[in-house]
Amino acid sequence: MLERQIYPAFFSVLRFGDEKPGALRKNVPLFGSSYNECHLYGMRQLFLCFNDLAILNTRVQNLSWTHYRMLLCVPDEDARYWYLREASEEMWSSRTLSRNVGSQYYLRFCSKVNTSF
Repeated sequence: MLERQIYPAFFSVLRFGDEKPGALRKNVPLFGSSYNECHLYGMRQLFLCFNDLAILNTRVQNLSWTHYRMLLCVPDEDARYWYLREASEEMWSSRTLSRNVGSQYYLRFCSKVNTSF
């Protein structure tokens, strides 16, 4: 995976917004014109948030980069993994995922499950 190559090479010392991002900008063209500094930062965040690559590899086939970018905005790790699983199993579009994250569907679902006993 590309982020496994990028993470140690570029992000071990650089963070998005640092004073010296020149090394990152200089090496971005090595990965093609579709990658920019923001995309590389997103890949780094994905790598850090989903450090259990076994789970991520099973989900990656039916979710797009847009799905993962939305999931990176979910601060609660349990909620993030729940949305990941649900979006993958239920084949949510990125628009559906965005709506469900925005409406805090995870919290409503958990409270509904807890009160049904």
